[in-house]
Amino acid sequence: MSYLRHTVLPAILLALTFNASAASFPNPILHWQLQSSGDYASSPEADVYDLDFQNLAASDLNLLKQRNAMLVCTISAGTWQEWRPDADQFPDDILGNDAAGWEGEKWLDIRATDSLTPILDARMQQCADQGYQGVELTNLDVYQQDSGFPVTQTDQISFNLHLARLAHQHHLLVGMRDSPQLVGILVDDFDFAVAQGCYSGNGCDAYTQFASQNKPVVLVEFADSEVNPEELCQYAQSNKFSAVIKHRNFDQFSQFCPTPSAN
Repeated sequence: MSYLRHTVLPAILLALTFNASAASFPNPILHWQLQSSGDYASSPEADVYDLDFQNLAASDLNLLKQRNAMLVCTISAGTWQEWRPDADQFPDDILGNDAAGWEGEKWLDIRATDSLTPILDARMQQCADQGYQGVELTNLDVYQQDSGFPVTQTDQISFNLHLARLAHQHHLLVGMRDSPQLVGILVDDFDFAVAQGCYSGNGCDAYTQFASQNKPVVLVEFADSEVNPEELCQYAQSNKFSAVIKHRNFDQFSQFCPTPSAN
């Protein structure tokens, strides 16, 4: 029998009370489904669905809502993407170099908060209006990239904390994807973390700071990375992490670790 499961029991109802500072997850070890493509109807049952809200049909969103799971929307905070419906709202002078390996995507000058705040605020408001309970922010490492702008680590920290406060104003839980070098500075202001490839890359240690505060961490490994599923699950559970194996296109395929009680 495979140590990882393709399906889980129906998701539990996650009771959350939101206030000015975002609430905590009721359980840090959850089944997370991260999906931005593919067939949502055949997506496995999960406790949390982390979704590309601008690339999701209303019918699919309603389908997932019927599963009584938590909904998290994904927002790229550090890049401009030409396929987004609000792409024309970004001033040309804050669009930098191409993001290597991602056609139609450019790094942003995150120092331009006056220009970026209204756009990102509107995205968060849209997430809240559509019934999402959380937001995951990606591309929070512009300072480490060949962006075309002299962005410093201090600039990045200031920007990331600004977005965390903005999310909480919308009563959204806020998470960070990757950027392990900044975890120690951001952990008190972010509510969860998503770490891609840190297990296969031996770089998960920073995320124990989230787990020590009883905040969820989900390790995302890819099916083509040849990670041993059993070892991944044992590592994740020993550190109070969640874990999932995905295809790189983030379609409906997911393999979850069993819950600790199932061991």
